[in-house]
Amino acid sequence: RPEAVDALWQSAREGAGPEPRGVAAACPFCGGPMVRRRAGPDGPELDVCRSCLSVWFDAEEFEALPPLAAPSSPPTPPQIPLPPRPSLGPLEPPPLPSLPPPLPSEDGREGVFRKRLRAPDLERERRDEIEERPIAGWRLLPYLLGLPVRTAGPRTARPPLAAIAVALATLAASLYGFAHPEAVERFGWIPSLVADSTAEAVRRFFGSILLHADAAHLLGNLYYLFLFGPLAEHKLGRGGFLLCYLSSGLLGAFAHTWFAPGGALPLIGASGCIAGLLAYCLCAFPAQRLSVLFYFKRVTLPAGLFASLWVLLQVFLAVAQFHGGEVSALAHLGGAFAGLAFLFWHEEPAEPPTPGARGGR
Repeated sequence: RPEAVDALWQSAREGAGPEPRGVAAACPFCGGPMVRRRAGPDGPELDVCRSCLSVWFDAEEFEALPPLAAPSSPPTPPQIPLPPRPSLGPLEPPPLPSLPPPLPSEDGREGVFRKRLRAPDLERERRDEIEERPIAGWRLLPYLLGLPVRTAGPRTARPPLAAIAVALATLAASLYGFAHPEAVERFGWIPSLVADSTAEAVRRFFGSILLHADAAHLLGNLYYLFLFGPLAEHKLGRGGFLLCYLSSGLLGAFAHTWFAPGGALPLIGASGCIAGLLAYCLCAFPAQRLSVLFYFKRVTLPAGLFASLWVLLQVFLAVAQFHGGEVSALAHLGGAFAGLAFLFWHEEPAEPPTPGARGGR
């Protein structure tokens, strides 16, 4: 009966009720003094400890406690009759709004749905342009050799088939040239021999962009091809990539011919083509960052600053070319101008980019 015991505790705290009779008994639990308090108007007198509030029941005292009163039930609220619910009939979903027809693209595909599917991939490209990637694995080798490494920028997972085909053709032709040194004279771009015959100019043009002087020349151009080629192929498409590559090499050859119209030295190497890809990718993807090892310290440059330093270097090399230098910097600058013209090329790749490691050099 918790209510009766609660009343005993309250009276013991406040000192209400009859005073203790005689010597107070000691509490068997804490040793404190106990007082006699009546449990209700008709209940027995019980011993209550003022210190720990323990209650001691003698024989038959617990049974003499007053019974608990039955709890009164709350009154039942009156029932209010509700009006009858009208019948609504079968529910039908609202008609869906009609979608506009998809706009066809130039190649006959449905452009609206292509853009919708590309939205998550474009968001991933923006995230890749911000996230910094570590220099690890095979990328340590070109980094330690002083070559730039892309540490932030978009990635492409679709295989750059056009760039791979160009690289294989360049590698095969250059190895043939290393084994047959006379091929440089037969297929190199010689300004004095290309002015009279169109067929001779075409043959020597393709020979000049495939042959290289030595292994360092070849490997350097192949590295830059796979650094910027996948991005250019992803943005321009395979046809646009090949057109940009060949146009850059052709304008570079014309720039070299303008410098030495009667020159007899052959011009070889794909540096003009690579310069076009470099200029295009640095301007088409301005958020990318490239890191180089400079005096044993890592220097990370944004695309705009890297392009500016590259142009400045080519200007110095062009001045040296006018004073007898062997590097045709004018071919580099001519190829770069051709690459910049492809910034107005608006063709998108047929398949959206997906996460991957290709192109994220």
